[in-house]
Amino acid sequence: MHKIYYILHGYNGYPEENWFPWLKAELEKLGGKVIVPLLPHTEAPQLDEWMATLQAAIKTNGEGTVIGHSLGGTLAMRYVEAGGKPGQVILVAAPFEKIIEIPDINNFLEKSWGIPAQALIDTEFTVIGSEDDPYVPVKHARQWANLLEVKPIILPDKGHFGESPFPEILNYL
Repeated sequence: MHKIYYILHGYNGYPEENWFPWLKAELEKLGGKVIVPLLPHTEAPQLDEWMATLQAAIKTNGEGTVIGHSLGGTLAMRYVEAGGKPGQVILVAAPFEKIIEIPDINNFLEKSWGIPAQALIDTEFTVIGSEDDPYVPVKHARQWANLLEVKPIILPDKGHFGESPFPEILNYL
């Protein structure tokens, strides 16, 4: 059985941007099955629509590793919170709480986090942030790491991780 990977884009994003095509190609070279769903209405995202898209992809292909960039990471954690059981979740520049300057994403962040205790045992979490992210301040990575009881990986000079390739991520897969 091949390992399954889901790469989730963020707000105003799409599957062919940033490092997603590069990572998809790298994982496929290693024999992985990679799904990069187009999440709907990226300019005005709604948690219920994005969740339905992710759940449909997982229902079709099975659980695996979920790699979420920006709001895609927040979606990954709402999926875990709702009872999803990925073996691994990698958060890259994921918002933890509301960002005043980006009100369109607040429906993902309205309620506080309630990650099931069993998820902290069953799922491997990796949290990656950048000291110079102009959209999601590095404090969000530290908040995720604290909640998930992991050490955050804080990289210098990565901004909002919009560059490709992103070879560092391979160290955590």
